[in-house]
Amino acid sequence: VLKNSSIAQSEMIISGRVLLSAFTCWIIIYYCVFRSLRSVGAVVKVCFPLPFAILISLTVRGVFLDGAVDGFKNYLIQWNTTVLTESTDVWADATGQVLYTMSICVGVMTTFSSFNPRSQNVALDKNIIGIFDFVVSILGGAVVYLFLGHKVYDCEQRGEECEDVFNSYGIDLIFKVYAGALSEISIPNLWSALFYGAVFFLTLGTCFSLIEGFCATIRDSWVADSLKLGRSTIAGYVCMAGFILGIPFTFDCGSSWVEILDHFVRNWVLFYLGFLNCIAVGWFYKCDRQYRRVGKPAVLAYNVGCFMAVLVPTIVGLVMVSEGHDRTKSMIIAFSLCGALFFGSLVIAYVLMDKSKVRKTKRNSLWTLIGWHGADNLRKMMNSTPVKRWAPNQFDSEFDSFISPAKVSILFGFCVKYLAPAALLVLLINNIHDTSFGAGIYTTGQLVFGQVISGAIVLFTILLFVYPRILSNPSEAEGIEKGLIGRLDWMFTARLNKPYVFVDPDD
Repeated sequence: VLKNSSIAQSEMIISGRVLLSAFTCWIIIYYCVFRSLRSVGAVVKVCFPLPFAILISLTVRGVFLDGAVDGFKNYLIQWNTTVLTESTDVWADATGQVLYTMSICVGVMTTFSSFNPRSQNVALDKNIIGIFDFVVSILGGAVVYLFLGHKVYDCEQRGEECEDVFNSYGIDLIFKVYAGALSEISIPNLWSALFYGAVFFLTLGTCFSLIEGFCATIRDSWVADSLKLGRSTIAGYVCMAGFILGIPFTFDCGSSWVEILDHFVRNWVLFYLGFLNCIAVGWFYKCDRQYRRVGKPAVLAYNVGCFMAVLVPTIVGLVMVSEGHDRTKSMIIAFSLCGALFFGSLVIAYVLMDKSKVRKTKRNSLWTLIGWHGADNLRKMMNSTPVKRWAPNQFDSEFDSFISPAKVSILFGFCVKYLAPAALLVLLINNIHDTSFGAGIYTTGQLVFGQVISGAIVLFTILLFVYPRILSNPSEAEGIEKGLIGRLDWMFTARLNKPYVFVDPDD
């Protein structure tokens, strides 16, 4: 349908079939979200089990194809493990895939979880979601490689060489290589309809989930209250905006623009949003408790020192590798610098501690400084039940959280505060430093398109971080109706309201 021409050779002609298909998809998405949770819940009952059943059917069919064994070996057995140490690209791709398929850090999980009752066991839910996401990802990959193995087998029977099909990815893999593999088996129309039906329903599920996140944000903001917008109206405007913004991708070079935007959003924006989520929960949430117990200067010194302990060694290591230094030597220097900065910040923070507050609280000052208090507060909410109150950092409670799949263990706090943000920051810096994408294919000016979109998202999130009231509704927050000037003054006020979330007797 798309000519897949390069941007330089593009005739800037809109594909009528693609435009009509996009319009139809947005109509379907609208009817999926126009009644919010009611319509979304009904659609999920179809969009989740149907593609799962189709993938199982395709897997069963693929197992009996000639060459399927070779495809399976290339998928799960014949791994080139050297890429795990020679480059961070595979780690970045894997992390981006998890963030995308789990819809983490883009508001989808937050939106849907807000409809849960307080008694909902979200700790168990996150395990179920993670397991099903892993199974579907493995199953989807198996379906692809089984059929690609059959395609390679057919090529060998004809005396042709086509081992490169295992290295295909993206649009070419789904709509060219895989389509060719499906056409070479018996009843190709049936299996093609099943496969692309599964792709459609999985994509539809992702789209309406993201759109529902946008709609829910607008419904809870002052915009909906001021303009008296209902659920269906908001959904209509959001879907209309999505269709209009997607028109440039229906040109004959649309697939190239999609590839550029996908690269920067997946490798820049998702990692950045994931890093901010971890920083908000691990380093800012409940930091006032740390201020009261050891003093603000000590906490700020430790926090800034830890950030620099990740940022500076990462930049130094990347510069050394790019200048031709030995990778192992560069890693040793980077880790040594990281350790020196971390322990140095810890010593400085200890010196800056307010000793009067430490003596007054009579608590472990070191744990107060380095602990994950925000994450522990969330664990209290998730692990406590109406019958039994769960308490962190106690042997019985922590042991119970380790052996129970319905509870969140102490590893959650360590990952949120230290492991996850450090890994995401390192990968984000590496992705920004990597200039290999589009080399020889796209010009610098064309790549700026994806960089500008990503930069706009970053600036908007920073604005929300500094002024979180922008999307809030003053009439709901304080019960006061305000005019336009009063509303703007209220939104850009630094003071934050503190809504009730959980009563913590330790505060």
